Amino acid sequence: MDLAGLDLSERIRHIDVQGRALLDDSLRDPNATVPACPGWDGATLALHIGPVHQFWAWALRERIDDPNAFQLVEPDGDIGSWAHDQRRALCDALRSTPPETPVWTWSHDQTAAFIARWQTVEATIHRVDAADAAGSPFDLEPELAADGINTLLYFGLDDPTAGAAAVQGSVHLHCTDTTGEWIVDRDFRVRSEHVKGDAALRGRAAEILLALFRRRPLDSCEIVGDRSVVERFVAHQDFE
Repeated sequence: MDLAGLDLSERIRHIDVQGRALLDDSLRDPNATVPACPGWDGATLALHIGPVHQFWAWALRERIDDPNAFQLVEPDGDIGSWAHDQRRALCDALRSTPPETPVWTWSHDQTAAFIARWQTVEATIHRVDAADAAGSPFDLEPELAADGINTLLYFGLDDPTAGAAAVQGSVHLHCTDTTGEWIVDRDFRVRSEHVKGDAALRGRAAEILLALFRRRPLDSCEIVGDRSVVERFVAHQDFE
């Protein structure tokens, strides 16, 4: 398994930067529709990310082995101020917790390092959601996007959408603007290497990341080989 990518300080920086931008955009117009999240508006997005950050900050501070004891402290005033406080608390908890510290997560990686890894992805993807809702321009650093692809492939492919069709082929993913290349076989085994697949998805790292999370159409990337394999691969994961 290739876990190379951003270091902890970079992850914390991105959680802070992307999380702040997420809230600024989502609360600029709390009623704006979030295109990728049916039924959500800007306020819903802020009220989603705040509890997420609060939960993981609590998990890190308490070194939990059972998530069921969590009790959400809801905002008693301005949603934006409350949600910003939750992000800052998460960043503080990540800074003060050694990455190898054992802690419950939903992943097979039961360490604080995974929390930093996945929360970087979550903040990034929802930052895109908020920007899309607000009509704000944004730019994702290639290394951040490639790290998100790496995280998704190695940690996020084990929760299929109900009724998802078998992929029936291997997919090669190749970033054209930074280091990042993977092969995923039909059983979702991942290797970080240059191997020809039944199909390939090529493009800038941000384009691939957003296509995988279904925030952008597949045609934002270049598809080589059997397009149907790529379509089934991207449709497989349940992000609900």
